[in-house]
Amino acid sequence: MDAMQSDAAPTRQVNPQDKLVGFVQALEREADNRVSRRTVIEQRWIDDLRQYHGQYDAKTLRNLREGNKSKLFINVTRSKTDAAEARLFDMLFPTDDKNWGIGPTPVPEISKRAQIMTSQAALMVDEANRLQQAGQDQQAQQIVQQAQAGPVAEAAKAKAILQQAKEAAEAMQDEIFDQLIECDYAAACRDVIRDACQLGIGVIKGPVASQTPKRKFEQRLDTQTGRPMYEMADVDDARPAFYHVDPWSFFPDPDALTIKQCDGVFERHLYKAKDLRRLARMPGYNADAIAELLRQKPRMSVPTYLTDIRNIVAGDQSAYMSELYQVWEYYGSVSMQDMVHYMGQSAAYDDVDPLAEVNVCVVFCDGKILKIGEYFFDSGDPVYSVFNYAKDNGSIWGYGVPYIMRDSQAALNSAWRMMMDNAGLSTGPQILMDQASIEPADGNWTLEPRKIWLLKQPLMAGAQAMITFEINSHQGELMAIVELARRLIDEETGISQVSQGEQGATITKTAQGMAMLMNSSNVMFKRVVKNFDDDLTVPNIQRVYQWNMQFSEKENIKGDFKVDARGSSVLLVRDMQSANLGNIVMSAAGNPILAPLTKFAPAYRKWVQSMQISADDFVKTDEEIEMEAQEAANNPPPPDPEMMKLEVQKEIATLDSQTRLQVAQINRDVALMKVTQDSNVRMEELEYKSSEKRSEMDHKERQLAVETAMTEQTGETAGGLV
Repeated sequence: MDAMQSDAAPTRQVNPQDKLVGFVQALEREADNRVSRRTVIEQRWIDDLRQYHGQYDAKTLRNLREGNKSKLFINVTRSKTDAAEARLFDMLFPTDDKNWGIGPTPVPEISKRAQIMTSQAALMVDEANRLQQAGQDQQAQQIVQQAQAGPVAEAAKAKAILQQAKEAAEAMQDEIFDQLIECDYAAACRDVIRDACQLGIGVIKGPVASQTPKRKFEQRLDTQTGRPMYEMADVDDARPAFYHVDPWSFFPDPDALTIKQCDGVFERHLYKAKDLRRLARMPGYNADAIAELLRQKPRMSVPTYLTDIRNIVAGDQSAYMSELYQVWEYYGSVSMQDMVHYMGQSAAYDDVDPLAEVNVCVVFCDGKILKIGEYFFDSGDPVYSVFNYAKDNGSIWGYGVPYIMRDSQAALNSAWRMMMDNAGLSTGPQILMDQASIEPADGNWTLEPRKIWLLKQPLMAGAQAMITFEINSHQGELMAIVELARRLIDEETGISQVSQGEQGATITKTAQGMAMLMNSSNVMFKRVVKNFDDDLTVPNIQRVYQWNMQFSEKENIKGDFKVDARGSSVLLVRDMQSANLGNIVMSAAGNPILAPLTKFAPAYRKWVQSMQISADDFVKTDEEIEMEAQEAANNPPPPDPEMMKLEVQKEIATLDSQTRLQVAQINRDVALMKVTQDSNVRMEELEYKSSEKRSEMDHKERQLAVETAMTEQTGETAGGLV
């Protein structure tokens, strides 16, 4: 049973009454009108699904069969549609981050006052310091007291308000995140994205009361054994939940361009008898009306699209024969005058304000009201959100990938069929045969290898019983058309081979180059992701926020907050962000100037997250880092024996080096002393020899002088005697 509004949202229920029959009939007429006005759109959806599954429509298929033509279908539509769906979901719902955030609304007055008070306090402190330096301690003390009682206190108060708002916003964000995980919000959005890619529109409903009961195990003692046992029990819990809505069952105002412009929304539920019985057990529903429905067969016939989809998907051409009840759910406004009119209080009609209206939720089937209540959101915001893959300026339905590439897909199929037909004709010759002259020996006129043909009569000179003609092959020209059609498909859809995981003709060898190539291929998706942010993420999170503000009992999560959708601003540039973070971390780690300025733990944590890996599994938290630092300071680790051994070896090596140096110094001094001593001995020997030589020379000089004197005397004597 699909999602339907239950009792969980605290609504003021109004019991159905017989006098509301006219009101129900008016709603049924409006529902039938919307169904008939959407016939053209549903036919387009059938064509989109047929193209997605690689099938021709009945007329085209009949013409191909009658002409004995090729019936091949090159299904590029499916790969392009699946690539768009996978790429969008991967960007919008990463495993390591959220595509939204909650923060306190800007309060300019408080922030500005905090800045002004902080500036005034700083000026007063400067004045107090000047007075203190001038010896005026009493005046300085008075100014300090005035600053503490005035600007400092006001600034602290403003900062406390901002901090409290920030903490409440973080608590609200955690609460919403838990609620979305519990209702499997990502799975519902995956179905919405699939519908938008295939049909052009995806619809989600919520928050409404969860249809899945919250269960827990309760412990009790076995009366026989006395052992504890556990039993599963349902717990009443008004949890918000989101549900995927089938576009085939969604009927907004056909004249509206957006969901906010809709004058009420109808949702059709196709229920079997067991679904109605389950619905009767839900609080707020009229069990008597449901029992009366079960006593009679469904009044409305089964929608024809169910048979068409079964034929496309499963090839089953039989009609959908199951009996289904069409239960309608209506969300919209009703004027107070209409309510008074349908309630039968005609006497008070003139007293009702014509401008007054009431938002209601009505569930009805075959003219019977199953539930009616006032709309549970005080804001009156619609409970549905609509996402278009490609917006349509003239309607709310939008366009999907199959519709965008329909003509190029048809051109591709036509060229491919012509290639196959031409290949079949050009592989062998065309043969003209004179049946009056020959006949097959086996009676079969089909051409076969080594077949024997019999002459029925002699041929005339130069006559031929068989003549062959060759069909020209045009595979090259037709292949060019095929390649052109493929390129046109890439251009029309904006889904290139790169976005599908293939480089194509572009060869990129570096990881950063590939990241840049992927980012350039995401340009087309920015528009689609922006549509998702504006049309789904922001209104959905705002409604969950309103739900918690209106119904939650947790006061610490309440405040004035705003929703931040981060799909188009952050998630599209993850690859480039990852490369830049890696460069920052590696560059700052080895830079003595940048290293003291860098917060390495947050940067490394962001780097790991950008790789779509949970940082909690690999990176230590700030608390763990601080705790380890304190433990290291309080309890230094014992010395490592190996390190001690290395230290001893280092000291021994140092002592040995010093000893060797001292010995070398002593040897040098001894050598110098020896050289000096030898030098002194040689000098003394030289001086002695010089002195001896000098004495010898002096002696010789005296002897020469004596001899000279004696010679002179002797010569004189001899001369006188002559």
